[in-house]
Amino acid sequence: MTFLDENYPGAFLEPEGIKYVSVGSDAIVGNREREETSEMDKIYAARGEGSSSRVAYTSYESVCGKGGVTGDGVVPLEWSLLENTKQILLKDVFHSINVAGTTVPTQNWYGSEDVIDRWLPQALEEVGLLKKNWFLDLF
Repeated sequence: MTFLDENYPGAFLEPEGIKYVSVGSDAIVGNREREETSEMDKIYAARGEGSSSRVAYTSYESVCGKGGVTGDGVVPLEWSLLENTKQILLKDVFHSINVAGTTVPTQNWYGSEDVIDRWLPQALEEVGLLKKNWFLDLF
């Protein structure tokens, strides 16, 4: 990631007409010390991982060198939103299709139907595939 960031930063191909959209979330703050508090944290604790915040801390630290930041549980927010791009910040959306630490599907991840409805129209508009306020043309 460092290589890409140094050699192809942000919206690197924008001058050539390539449009970029970056989407990120602030669902979990990484915390190495946090103990279990929720049902999800109890699952992590039973597996020896401590808590969702502790798991996020480890993941964030491996991505950006800092664990105590916010993100989607896997990718830190600051690494999700590229410079010079259309940036879409989603509240409380998680990286995984499953409830963290389980195999139970969640409706609160980037690809779930309700969440897609929150970011896809903005992305399509940015790349020119959807006109702003397209629904007004229907009336």
